[in-house]
Amino acid sequence: MKLTDQEAIQAITDALGGLAIALGEQVDPARLAADLRRLADEAEQRGQGPSAGLLDEIARTVEARLPDRN
Repeated sequence: MKLTDQEAIQAITDALGGLAIALGEQVDPARLAADLRRLADEAEQRGQGPSAGLLDEIARTVEARLPDRN
C-alpha cells in the first residue's frame, strides 16, 4: 500500500501518540503531558516549529486520556 506524504505523517503521529499513551499508563500521565508541553515550548523557541507541533499534538493525545479530575 502506497501512502501519500500526508498519510505517512498522520500514521507516524498516530503511532507516536499511541506510544505516549502507553508510556503514560506506566508513569504519571499528567506529568508526561506537562513534560511534552515543555519540550514543545523549547522546540518552538529554537525555531523548530514542526517538532513543536508534533510534541504539542502528542501532549494533547495524552491529556485526552487523563482520568476526569471532577
